[in-house]
Amino acid sequence: EEGALFRGKSGRFIRQQLPSHLEGAGIRALVSDPDGTLWVGTGGGGLLIGRGGKFTLIDQELGLLDEVISQLQSDDHGALWFGTSRALFKVDKNELIQCAEGKTSTVTPVKFGAADGLPGFSAAANYQPSSWKTHDGRLLFVSRKGLVIADPSPQTHEKAATPPGPLVHIEKLLVDNKATALDDTRLPSAARKLEFLFTAPTFISPDKVRYRYRLTPFESEWNDAGTQRSATYSQLKPGHYRFEVMAANSDLVWSADPATIPLEVVPAWWETWWAKMLGLLSGATLLALAVRYWSHQRLKARLLELEATQRIDRERSRIARDLHDGLGASLTQIGMMAEELAEDISEPEEMKSYSVRLAGRVRGIARDLDAAVWTASPQNDTLAALSSYICQYAIEYFRDSPLRCRVNVEPDIPEQPLSPDARHHLFLTAKEVMNNALKHSGASHLDLDIRVDEGCFRLGFRDDGHGFCEGAETNGRHGLQNIRQRVMELGGTVEIQSSAHGTVIIVLVPLS
Repeated sequence: EEGALFRGKSGRFIRQQLPSHLEGAGIRALVSDPDGTLWVGTGGGGLLIGRGGKFTLIDQELGLLDEVISQLQSDDHGALWFGTSRALFKVDKNELIQCAEGKTSTVTPVKFGAADGLPGFSAAANYQPSSWKTHDGRLLFVSRKGLVIADPSPQTHEKAATPPGPLVHIEKLLVDNKATALDDTRLPSAARKLEFLFTAPTFISPDKVRYRYRLTPFESEWNDAGTQRSATYSQLKPGHYRFEVMAANSDLVWSADPATIPLEVVPAWWETWWAKMLGLLSGATLLALAVRYWSHQRLKARLLELEATQRIDRERSRIARDLHDGLGASLTQIGMMAEELAEDISEPEEMKSYSVRLAGRVRGIARDLDAAVWTASPQNDTLAALSSYICQYAIEYFRDSPLRCRVNVEPDIPEQPLSPDARHHLFLTAKEVMNNALKHSGASHLDLDIRVDEGCFRLGFRDDGHGFCEGAETNGRHGLQNIRQRVMELGGTVEIQSSAHGTVIIVLVPLS
């Protein structure tokens, strides 16, 4: 069957399964190796390599010079020779097998031309055999112009040469496309591109000289450059390197020793070990500062939370104390008066007197409740609100009393925030002064003046009573010591002037 391949086994012929796209291409040449490898030349599909019952195709995409292979011969030096309609060439068998196994991407044929005494070649393909191997290892190929005899062994002058392969020489080193001296190979780390130019001068087939190179320790395997005479690397890390290059002649005899050039890529200052160490220390320091700052902020927030909780607790205690001292005492008096009224209700005048006193106590309770609610409300935490409330409280406090109160409030009292403690102390101070004026001064008039004077909040009280003696303040009868104590806690002062014609009390508290 034309184009098919059969294998004989136990007196039978078994057809070999070939790639479907090779159907009709035809088989033109066969070579079998002692190890069982089968080399199959096709009439348009390339080279088939059969190993272990499996066939792999090598074509022009993988480096062959022609896919119409009419002649195949294996020499004694590990190469497979190809006779095609366009050229006579050879490829190392190991290279073909490595390519078939996927270890390399291409093969590199060695083509024979005019420099080898073969001005042109076109294989005869109309009969078999059209190629032969003699007992001394020479190869015979029938071309359309006659018989070609090839001696695969290395040439006599090549065998006697020392070294056996061509001498290779590194010509230039380009750093970012600029030439640099080969005796000064300390390169900055900023260099992006390194290009090595090399050559191997020879008078025997110079166009067939092949090269391989590597840069240690960046790489350990050799790079096959083919006939290309340059190698390029980019963005090498700081360190010491060694570039090596070797050359091979047309018989693939490599140089005995590679040409080498040492390199040092010098690190920038930020790439040095001390800079990296400094960076690590700086990073650790910043991390420690960040952790400390975070801990400090967390502690600060916790302290603020505790302070807020303490303020709330103090405010609750104050309200409870005010309710106990004010409402508790008043309710106790009301209870006692109700018991007296229940025991003796025979006299109408006494009932009337008790009723008036009860009404007064109830109004006092209402005032105390209003003061407690006003003090607890956060919307009243300003100096202007406090001033307004003291005026309202004074008017209500003296409404049913024989003492008349005149109130004067300056219109420019600022809306400055007050702490609950400051507001509480100022209000109780004013309340204590008004209580003393009503109960102990014997006055008929009281003037209340509220203003801001030279950065201070000023409460002024003036009555027309009989005053008090010098020892009255120290014995605590009029609560003057309480007034001084409250104002001192706010950082303020109290001025008291008392005579037989009346008493003047001035309270000054800094706005700050």
